[in-house]
Amino acid sequence: MVKISELKKTLAQNVAPCYILKGKDAYLRRMATNAIKSILVPEYIDFNCDEISIVSFGAQKVINALDTLPVLDEKRIVFATDVTDKLLESDYNILEKYLLAPNENAVLVLVVANSDLVAVNGKKMLRSLEKFAVVVDCAKLDPDEIEYEIEKILSGKEKRVTIDKNAVNTLVQFTGGDMQRISSELEKLRYFTDGNITQSEVVELVSPEMESQIFELSAALGNHDSEQSLKILNNFFRFNVSAVAVLGVLVNHFRRLLSVSLDSFTSPEILAEMLGVKPFAVKQYKSQSKNFSQKQLKKYVDYLEDTYEDVLNGKYSETSALKNVVINLI
Repeated sequence: MVKISELKKTLAQNVAPCYILKGKDAYLRRMATNAIKSILVPEYIDFNCDEISIVSFGAQKVINALDTLPVLDEKRIVFATDVTDKLLESDYNILEKYLLAPNENAVLVLVVANSDLVAVNGKKMLRSLEKFAVVVDCAKLDPDEIEYEIEKILSGKEKRVTIDKNAVNTLVQFTGGDMQRISSELEKLRYFTDGNITQSEVVELVSPEMESQIFELSAALGNHDSEQSLKILNNFFRFNVSAVAVLGVLVNHFRRLLSVSLDSFTSPEILAEMLGVKPFAVKQYKSQSKNFSQKQLKKYVDYLEDTYEDVLNGKYSETSALKNVVINLI
């Protein structure tokens, strides 16, 4: 898999017949899209670049566009969007047949925003297409790459704004490292700041992304850190995050902690497949599971599942249930 930072260099060395943009971060997909488009002559880009939804029009329309000769350029690019785990087998067969003998004057780009979500058969088909393609990681940047992009965004406007290091760390934590969200939040912070973004401004203005905060909450609970646990809980309430949604994510989080705690033999890659997460997330789960005994985790999972079911059945209000959960698990 090629990282965004490596893509331009890869394109300069050799243009592949197919690229797969894989990941949910719209900012990174846009970066990858722009990098691939840069191989075209700018004056004729409108003639030589198409975007076609496979869901709406099917794979054959994509292939027809790929087989059209470029206008006053060496290549034409076709972006096939809405490629998901629900890819029809007929569309897969059309794509595979084309990629076995691709048009040397064309570049196919499959935009796969949510390849880790649903159908097992679709997953297998999408993965089998990867052997024909250069796969571009549009999921998440490394911390130093995120910091670089933040600096680039803040220095790219007429009014140059700086940001404190601890403010960067908090922004990344609150957004789960999603560059699309970071970019949007920076525009808001730029408007309110007097020239330098501080950690307190990030805490005040940026609502925490749930999944990353669940990791923080779980770590705080494992360390019996009541102050941090209640701080995260108050953040959820302050930004009107659905308490029942938090409970649902907590149930899944502790189920995964229990699963990785009980399985010390399976590789991170296979565990990631089983749990529906990225391999790096498995390492985080394994590290965090060490804060609990297996007996504790089983007890917590049972308690969370019962509480979640009681809330769905109207036995408790979701807000009071979430408060009780945090207090009881500290």
